[in-house]
Amino acid sequence: MTDSIRRFARKDKHKKASSKELKEFEDQSMGAWPEIIFASLSFLILVIYHGHLIYKVRTAPMTTSIGLTNHLRREWVQTVMDEKRDILAVQTLRNLVMASSFLASAAILIGLSILGAAFRTENIVDISHALNFLGTKPKSCGS
Repeated sequence: MTDSIRRFARKDKHKKASSKELKEFEDQSMGAWPEIIFASLSFLILVIYHGHLIYKVRTAPMTTSIGLTNHLRREWVQTVMDEKRDILAVQTLRNLVMASSFLASAAILIGLSILGAAFRTENIVDISHALNFLGTKPKSCGS
């Protein structure tokens, strides 16, 4: 008997836990393992991807979009400085800042709208069943 089951059995000192209750507790605790494994694998894949991306940006920057963007930005800055086009540089930077803040605001608004529409109280059960890819067994009321 594992420690968590013993703790569950000692929960009520006056009442002994039946084997049926212990079995239900084991079934509930075993249902969390796939979630832990998938979350860990997802995090591991994310770390490996970013590690590979950092490696590629440092060793072969022209093969990534980050390296190409940095290279083109350096060339643009050099051209603007050589031609003394200060107003163009300031206006371009202002436009970039305004565009990025607008897109960030729009993304937040869209995300909050989706969350608000999805998690209305009458839809929560349907959404949780639709997102449950592992298919846990529902508890029956009579048994």
